[in-house]
Amino acid sequence: MKKLFLIFIFATFNLTTGVYGQNNIFDENEPQAGATATYKSGTVSMEINFDPAQIFSSNGGTIFSLIENGIKYRKFSTSDRAFRLNAGLMFVKQTDIIQEADPDNDIPLLKEFTTGYRISLMPGFEKHYHGGDNLSVYTGMQFLLAYGKYTQKTEVEDGDGVGRITKVNWDDDHKGALDIGAGFVTGVDYFIARNLYLGVEIGFGIRYSKFLDGKIVYEDGEEETFAQGNTFSIAPGLTTAALRLGWTF
Repeated sequence: MKKLFLIFIFATFNLTTGVYGQNNIFDENEPQAGATATYKSGTVSMEINFDPAQIFSSNGGTIFSLIENGIKYRKFSTSDRAFRLNAGLMFVKQTDIIQEADPDNDIPLLKEFTTGYRISLMPGFEKHYHGGDNLSVYTGMQFLLAYGKYTQKTEVEDGDGVGRITKVNWDDDHKGALDIGAGFVTGVDYFIARNLYLGVEIGFGIRYSKFLDGKIVYEDGEEETFAQGNTFSIAPGLTTAALRLGWTF
């Protein structure tokens, strides 16, 4: 994977030297200097975010992550203004063995099953400024709406058999929540080839989180429910500092 990534960088560098200043995305009728945007009206882009550190990490890691960063859609209504929609989806399904079976001592195999999901939508808008033949600088604002939930089922010894305890949104690391927020963003798009760009973006915002009630259902059917409260926080994490890879069409 690392070799493929290096080949990709080398190939796009060669493409860049051939198409620099020839992107059809930029509006040829707009002045190419100062703070004038140069995208064409009607341009659409799709992009994903990735972390280069994960590519070159010792354990391989995950190159592309929809868990935190999501996929972004963008459409230009004019040459310098765009609507954006960032969508994220996280789904976790994990099985752990918490006790190995030992038939000689009547010890059963016990497992723990954890599932979780989080869906997020972040609509917003951008204002673009011309930064060079292949460079566009932008500022903007986005809004956050997200919902997530976690469930864990743990097998326990129950007399002559195996029972199960079910926990929902049970601790700080597994809290389901409804999140809303808003933040400002700024970033750059740099075209490394025709209709292909790399970019970075940073942002700063506020977020309100209403945590879902936690619940524990014991093996005898008894239930315990408890409130998790809410928080209001400064949230630079409304956006990501990872690299962005996008296509325009």
